[in-house]
Amino acid sequence: MVERLSRQTAQGRRAIRDEQSLRRIDRDRTESDGHRSLQRIAARLLATKELEEETLAELDRIAAAIDRKVRWKFFVVTWLFGVSTLLTIAGFMAWSAVAVSGTDQGLRPLIVIAPLAAIVIGSLAYWRHLQYGFGRIRSPRPAIYGEGGKVTIDTLEKLFAYLGRRTAPRAYYRTRSGEKCYLSRHLFSGALRGLLLSEDAAARAMVIPPDGLWFFREVKIEAEPEDIIAALKLKPRSGGRPQQYDYAAIALALLEHPEMSAIDPARHGAESRVMGLIHVLCDPSDERDNDIPVPEETELRKFAKRILAAIEKNRIHSND
Repeated sequence: MVERLSRQTAQGRRAIRDEQSLRRIDRDRTESDGHRSLQRIAARLLATKELEEETLAELDRIAAAIDRKVRWKFFVVTWLFGVSTLLTIAGFMAWSAVAVSGTDQGLRPLIVIAPLAAIVIGSLAYWRHLQYGFGRIRSPRPAIYGEGGKVTIDTLEKLFAYLGRRTAPRAYYRTRSGEKCYLSRHLFSGALRGLLLSEDAAARAMVIPPDGLWFFREVKIEAEPEDIIAALKLKPRSGGRPQQYDYAAIALALLEHPEMSAIDPARHGAESRVMGLIHVLCDPSDERDNDIPVPEETELRKFAKRILAAIEKNRIHSND
């Protein structure tokens, strides 16, 4: 009896050690595949490793611009879905309570509950249609981008098209316990695929997976960045001599815009307003053919300060 209990205790200890060992392995794997995140792979496609931080900031701006463009639609859809779901559940509970009491309400409760249920289904259907369309996903939807240089957007679209192939490395995410869960390749066909590059989980949550209703995890790829660079035959831009920006063209585009006359250099937020206007005027878009390279955030803020200082000086001289 004692020997049997001893064996069981030893087996239990071994099982605990094995489980702890597996958890350590999963944790080590989670920590070691950080460079395989979709955002970092996209950054490596755009630039070499020494420029990774700057490129990640550029990707954050692109994702934030998509967020600003669709956030209000997402808010309306989630509000309709949430309120209608609560009212539908409340209606069913009230109907059940009345039915249990023996009171015959006929079809009147159904007349109230059916439209609410239709709103719940309709809001989900609308958001899925926005991203993938109806029916089977046969081809990528036109992507929604708020800003970004043409070369950058073209490179990102090449990456998404590659990851959407059947022969491409598989995408996955890690659960809290470190378990690897694979994702459908059609995730990269949605119109909001650019949001998958966001560092913000709230922005990624706007992306509905093709085979689910909710997703906010960081996407990772079962391949090294160098392998994807080789497969796409891309040449990331490298460091070295700092990029020369056409500040004269940026200033000219600004001064010709009527909104500049309404900016007060002394007011809080004037710098951010000028920086935003520079992106609107210089980044490529459907409305404009401009594609003027814009400096990174720090240099752009310095340039915006110089612009505001010049405007303030000119206005003082004009008043004199």
